[in-house]
Amino acid sequence: MTRRLLAFSRRDSLRAQLLDVGAVVREVEPTLPSLVGEEVHVATRVDPKLWKIRADPEQIKQMLVHLAIHAAESMPGGGTLTIEVGNAELDEDFAREHSPVTAGEYVQLAVSDTGHGLDERAEESVPDPSLTDSGSADGAGLGLATVQGIVKESGGMVWTACEPAGGSTVTVYLPRAHSDG
Repeated sequence: MTRRLLAFSRRDSLRAQLLDVGAVVREVEPTLPSLVGEEVHVATRVDPKLWKIRADPEQIKQMLVHLAIHAAESMPGGGTLTIEVGNAELDEDFAREHSPVTAGEYVQLAVSDTGHGLDERAEESVPDPSLTDSGSADGAGLGLATVQGIVKESGGMVWTACEPAGGSTVTVYLPRAHSDG
């Protein structure tokens, strides 16, 4: 945890590079069952023509793990965790309806669960560090604050969609990298 806090405080310690988020998902995927529990089925879908982003690969892995664990917390009896990665061209109309999203080209990473979802009050609090889907304020929700920090550091945005008793989706939009520069 100390290493992560230091990474946030010192920008120069980050190793931003041209990155394929799909490759990161495929690398992390085999470790997820041990992190989320055997009762949670993990499904992934990655666009084979995925755009690249500029980010620190270790931070993207950390973000993915935090999102998976957060989703698993809302499914104590088991369920399905779905990770989808694709390209997204967000237009001005979408951006206007989903503030603070801005129009542009992004790689979209969506983590969905079949858990009990968040109520409207809780959804407005994401990523409050004390929030978890289980409703406890034991600090387990620090993962969401970490995700928010990583996404901001990468120039992206986070959007949540939750249905009471219908699961949650956290969607991360990371800006497309157009060159090596």
